[in-house]
Amino acid sequence: GLLNEIRAYDLRFTPDESAAFLNRMLDVIVDQATAALLETKTEGWAVGLRLTCLYLQGQKDLKRSLQQLSGNSRYIAEYLLAEVVSKQHPEMVSYLLETSILNRFCAALCHQINQKGRHGHDKKTEVGAEQFIQWLAGSNLFVIALDNEEYWFRYHHLFHEFLKGELNKQYSKDRITDLHQHASRWFNENGLIEEALQHLLAIDDISAATQLILEHRYMLMNTSQYFRLCRLLARLPENAVTNSPLLASTRAFIGLNMGNDVDVNAFTQRAIELLAESSPESEDYFVLKGEVLILQSLADLLFKSVAETALARVQEAFDYIPDSAL
Repeated sequence: GLLNEIRAYDLRFTPDESAAFLNRMLDVIVDQATAALLETKTEGWAVGLRLTCLYLQGQKDLKRSLQQLSGNSRYIAEYLLAEVVSKQHPEMVSYLLETSILNRFCAALCHQINQKGRHGHDKKTEVGAEQFIQWLAGSNLFVIALDNEEYWFRYHHLFHEFLKGELNKQYSKDRITDLHQHASRWFNENGLIEEALQHLLAIDDISAATQLILEHRYMLMNTSQYFRLCRLLARLPENAVTNSPLLASTRAFIGLNMGNDVDVNAFTQRAIELLAESSPESEDYFVLKGEVLILQSLADLLFKSVAETALARVQEAFDYIPDSAL
């Protein structure tokens, strides 16, 4: 009347077991650092270890070869293509390839990117995202649950790399761009700004990435999430910040709240310069003018102790600052 459940986690090789397996197959001594790297790459996948040994045969620099190991390495790619992907329903393969752009995924996100064809047109499909997730979890197909509710999942590292390689082979650049745009839109709509930004940067859409940060900056500043906002800006190319009037003023506000006087002075001056170059007809002119007035008033108050001038500038700024900033 006793039952013992053995799941995938129990079958995974530990770093010590992985090292012992490599020692036996290749007749080499594996140090702890190499064993840890082997565990990270294969995540204890037994077949992956066997294929890794085939890949490493004859390699002189074991550690360097392991660092270069990926899902696109010859033996691993051949195995996954022949034994896994080629045996699946075409629509399941479509889901696998399209979700390879994601570091983590859930049914709602899978639906968002799979149901949209090129340029956002809905496409007909027999397999729903929920079915795809149930199939993945039920078949334990190189997928790892990231929470107890089994809402978020990710792929095994080697399988993920293999799928991304196949995606680049089978899909056009425009289609892959569409996938990233749909993923970014879903993450943004669900308040996951970092991941939304990640997908825009993956396709080098700096303009959309800039607009995304501008869309959320007041919310982040008004809730004192300056470190988070700073990290978002740090992911953009430096010239994207210095050439964007509102991002320049944003950097100045971050400097004020993080005690970085160098950034306050440099980016306030940059915002003033960009304001002078802007046309009053431009969309962001008056918002930028209001922010520059506030930055100047704070500089008057903090660095010059000129309270009367500071107050006058703040009062004028209220004519230009949108309600979402307050």
